[in-house]
Amino acid sequence: MLTSADLPVCWFCDSSAVKQESYIIEGAVPDGLTRAPTGLFEGFSCKNCGSIMNSRGFDTSKYSSGVYSTVDSYQRPEPGYDYTGSLITEFLAKQDTALEIGCGQGSVSMFLKELGVKVEVVEPDEGFKKQLSQEFHVFSDVCEVARKYRVCFSIGVLEHIEDPLQHIKQITSECLMPGGIYLCQFPNVRSWSRIISPSTWDMLFEPGHLSIPSVEGLIIASKKKNSGFEVVRSFSSSILSRGRIPYFPRRYRGVERVMKGFLDKSVILRWLYRKAWESLDCFGMGETVVVAFRRPN
Repeated sequence: MLTSADLPVCWFCDSSAVKQESYIIEGAVPDGLTRAPTGLFEGFSCKNCGSIMNSRGFDTSKYSSGVYSTVDSYQRPEPGYDYTGSLITEFLAKQDTALEIGCGQGSVSMFLKELGVKVEVVEPDEGFKKQLSQEFHVFSDVCEVARKYRVCFSIGVLEHIEDPLQHIKQITSECLMPGGIYLCQFPNVRSWSRIISPSTWDMLFEPGHLSIPSVEGLIIASKKKNSGFEVVRSFSSSILSRGRIPYFPRRYRGVERVMKGFLDKSVILRWLYRKAWESLDCFGMGETVVVAFRRPN
């Protein structure tokens, strides 16, 4: 167990006002999660900006062997409804070429491709790469990317990166044109679930989640000398919330199954469900957050 002498400064805002956190969670694993029934989190949270830093780390060596591509619940075979993809189109025009980093099955990239956007992808998971190569030009690592894009984006990737700030700087400097945008969607440390019940927030317990920055921490980091990026926009987004019940901080698998059965049968209930999540987004308390980084001209 780490002592107070081991407490670091915040990786994002450099504040020394950090506190140690340790949680154990047990229970059924809801659809869309890759964690085990019992999870342990040990790390720190910043009292100043709210960012979360995992001090235990996770074994990520299995990533290249296809561990994520074997999780059936991550499959989204109907990309046309993808809300995140719709957001990305605000920054794109037809015939643009975009780069998705860590695209998984590629549902969002496929959505954009159907709209006429030329998409290339970075995906180290060997299982996903076999599927993706039929539709896209696939890179195994960002270092293989030789061209520059007007838009790059990643969904559920930043929390898996050992050094998020270095990752953002690398993408903005090596993969973006001057003035280009890098869109990141990742867990929201200011979400309702995290605030109400931090010890049961399942985003802390998925394998490979190393740290989760706050928007405030990223803005502070962007203003440091030679950061190489600017934060130009941010908002919370919980439309794709993986079966969660709005305003419920805990996962209730049985209730979620019943709720899904009703949602599948009723257009009105699906509309109300979406509006419930959107109401949290209005206050910046949705389950995920989208941040747009820009490479300075």
